[in-house]
Amino acid sequence: MKKYENKKLFTTNIKYLSKSHPQFLTIFDSVNLTTNLVIDDNGEYDIDVGAGQLLYGNNSKGAAERQVQNYMDCNSTKFFTYLTQKQLDINYNEFGSQKWDNG
Repeated sequence: MKKYENKKLFTTNIKYLSKSHPQFLTIFDSVNLTTNLVIDDNGEYDIDVGAGQLLYGNNSKGAAERQVQNYMDCNSTKFFTYLTQKQLDINYNEFGSQKWDNG
């Protein structure tokens, strides 16, 4: 697996995040990150947590799918999805047009 490197994009993201969270600059300036995103020849990705030890192993895609499924199955996710849908039901009619209160 090859280490993914895009220092320019990483730096740009940190600068953007630090506009609203200034502590990001000091954290990333003072810490040497030991984890890396790695990609194999087939385009599969994984995270090297140090010394070549991979976080997901041979089935990173399956692990990512399980994480997403676990998140979607979480009760709080279902609750917020329900609230969002209710808000859409209130603001839009059955044809997808926004309702206006002419009250």
